[in-house]
Amino acid sequence: MDKTEKPKITSEVQFRRNVLGLAKRLGCDIEVKMIMDRYDNILKQCTNPIERKHIAIMGISEIHKIMDCRGALVVDGQLIIPGEEGATE
Repeated sequence: MDKTEKPKITSEVQFRRNVLGLAKRLGCDIEVKMIMDRYDNILKQCTNPIERKHIAIMGISEIHKIMDCRGALVVDGQLIIPGEEGATE
């Protein structure tokens, strides 16, 4: 993999593990876990796949903000939150 390629997340379990590990280093792991639990409970009630995707994006957006991320948030090639000027990806 060259430096221009971004690593692919292979599963939701791996993604959650990575996010919680980073959150623990940042000191916001409890808040991130609470956000994940809240959105998991909301998703249990939802059967519409489009709504499920939007709910998931809302959850990851909230995590992006609580972890004080400054880079852009892009989901499935769609810009959700623009990055701050001068922020690295």
